[in-house]
Amino acid sequence: MDLKIIALFFVVFPILINNNLTKITSSPQMAIVIGIETGNTFYLQFKNDKVFRAYLRGVDVPDAGTGVNNCFAKEAQSFLAKKILGWRVLIEWDRGIGSDLRGNLLTYISENNIDIGAEVLRGGYGWIPLGNYFDKKNKYLKIEERARINREGLWGACPEKYLRYH
Repeated sequence: MDLKIIALFFVVFPILINNNLTKITSSPQMAIVIGIETGNTFYLQFKNDKVFRAYLRGVDVPDAGTGVNNCFAKEAQSFLAKKILGWRVLIEWDRGIGSDLRGNLLTYISENNIDIGAEVLRGGYGWIPLGNYFDKKNKYLKIEERARINREGLWGACPEKYLRYH
């Protein structure tokens, strides 16, 4: 994806965001992915045309941009874009929490019955954040462990000093 388009997206798009979470319920629902920010952050448009920033629940990825924490960030962003950008996806919610303090949605998403968070972990594009509890944690831990053992994605591409903190 062209970086100029992504940069333009982040200048224009925040004006369009409406964080009225009262319209979002805990029941599964469909939305269209209209933008990708990082390998776990994206923008959803619901059938009422409301747009929300969302994160994959239970999945962390390298920081976008430059610096020591961005090893494999572009690859993670590209992977997520190829998987879901422009697609209508099923949104499911964790029993514990549906949004963070800034109003960003914390969701599980699937496309054609494929758990996208699990796919990010399976490909080695991310890891499970330390100290968090979430409904799919045990499932995701097993997937992350296999990716580490097989040196998938960032587990084979990034320096050891970067990986020891994840």
